Amino acid sequence: MQIKKSKNSIKLSVGERVYENIVLLLLILLMLFFIYPFFNCVILSFNDGRDAMNPGLYFWPRVPTLDNYIKAIQAEGMGRAAMFSVLRTVFGTIGTVLVCSMFGYAMSKPRLKFRGFYLLVAMIPMFFSGGMIPSFLLIRDLHLYNSFLVYILPGLFSTFYAIIFMSSFRELPASIEESAKMDGANQFIIFYRIVLPVSMPVVAAISIFTAVGHWNSWMDTMLYTDKTSINTLAFLFSKVIFQTQYLQNLVESFDGAAADIAIKMRGATSTSVMVAAMVLATVPIMVIYPFFQKHFVKGVMIGSVKG
Repeated sequence: MQIKKSKNSIKLSVGERVYENIVLLLLILLMLFFIYPFFNCVILSFNDGRDAMNPGLYFWPRVPTLDNYIKAIQAEGMGRAAMFSVLRTVFGTIGTVLVCSMFGYAMSKPRLKFRGFYLLVAMIPMFFSGGMIPSFLLIRDLHLYNSFLVYILPGLFSTFYAIIFMSSFRELPASIEESAKMDGANQFIIFYRIVLPVSMPVVAAISIFTAVGHWNSWMDTMLYTDKTSINTLAFLFSKVIFQTQYLQNLVESFDGAAADIAIKMRGATSTSVMVAAMVLATVPIMVIYPFFQKHFVKGVMIGSVKG
């Protein structure tokens, strides 16, 4: 039985094939251009810090060592800081997604009274900030200083994320809500059981952005805590880097034999510890991201309306 080729199949010319191959090659080179810096940081993190100062370290560690990672994780309170980082990332992400999505859903309804006023109030802080000192005074007066809630409550609402949700919810057909109301569903059921499930792409995107922000944040730990009880990994890593930099500067100020002894006692530099801390902080996000990636390639309306 002879299989006939489809009449709709497109046969590319030689020039078109050459063009596609060139584009593919450029995309591969661009991908390598973005991936190699991180790959090089991984190499540096597994290489001796003093040896890394010499040129020629490109594709694999020249003097393999785990001293950089040992130095990064030996900081006091590392386990407690990891716990607080995970907790703030989980609860902060869930809270931000829920608050911003609920606000965006309400603002997507033209029939909402005083809708323009609510949007104006939400957008003013987006362009005008009170500054660091008023923010600190507000946190103190709300009794959030040195409290775990200081990681969660100030970042629950983001005007930018709320606008993204509002734009996404506007694209949903009105027939979905009308059908649900005919079945007796109220607004909460419509939102949680219909609107959010069919909006998983935008929910996943906002979740990733928010989680990365919480995981990498260290400024709020420095400003709004006593820097001892509820530290996060990002703050602890930055503290380790600053301490290592200080010790390195102290070693470099020594002369003669004292400098040689001090250098031999240490196998890590501020740069090597910094890249090791960066790798440690990046790995959890890289592990979580593939579980959300599938939602980016799905359509918002898959399975929501059947014609």
